[in-house]
Amino acid sequence: MATHADPTPSLPELPSTYMHILVSEFQKGDLAASNELFLLMQKRMQGMARRMLRRYPRVGRWVQEEDIVQEAMLRLLRALRSIQPETMRSFYGLAAEQIRRELIDLTRKLFGPEGPASNYESHLYLNDTGQQPSPTVEPIAPGETLEELERWNALHQAVEELDLDLREVFSLTFYHGWGQREIAELMQIDERTVRRRWRRAVLQLSDRLGGRLPTDIHRL
Repeated sequence: MATHADPTPSLPELPSTYMHILVSEFQKGDLAASNELFLLMQKRMQGMARRMLRRYPRVGRWVQEEDIVQEAMLRLLRALRSIQPETMRSFYGLAAEQIRRELIDLTRKLFGPEGPASNYESHLYLNDTGQQPSPTVEPIAPGETLEELERWNALHQAVEELDLDLREVFSLTFYHGWGQREIAELMQIDERTVRRRWRRAVLQLSDRLGGRLPTDIHRL
């Protein structure tokens, strides 16, 4: 497990009481609170989407980071209309859940039997001006496999079945890009406990996926 944070700039950490106020005012329809909450969530979602697209290179050929962020944020906003996270840990877990579900739906839509990415390969070329990229599609290359993508999709679904303490550590590491020291501080546990929970999460996920974990999991 990495001991350093992801290079993506992290969202400044907020006191739970302040987040409670923002969410409460958002639920009441306060425009200023809604705007501030939106901006804070956008930064968090952008970091998560960027990390996931690095792991989903084929998805990045069909959708932009902004598309994933927008849809995941809509999911989070809908959730926050009825749920008020009790702690920042709860908020981060809720955010990770929304980006995870968006990725599951996205891969089903794009890479299902009738999905465009299963049948065509995307390309970009410059138009006559040499400035504006325009999309074109070709039949997908023979022998190109979806096995790695299917593993990622299965992983996202399996994460939701982990016990809460293991899911928290895994999500903060994998989706939010935190290092073990940051996670230990947030959860008020020691780093050895973080490492132990990470190892247990990875072992359980490996068992559920028949040992078919995506390759870079073991490098985190």
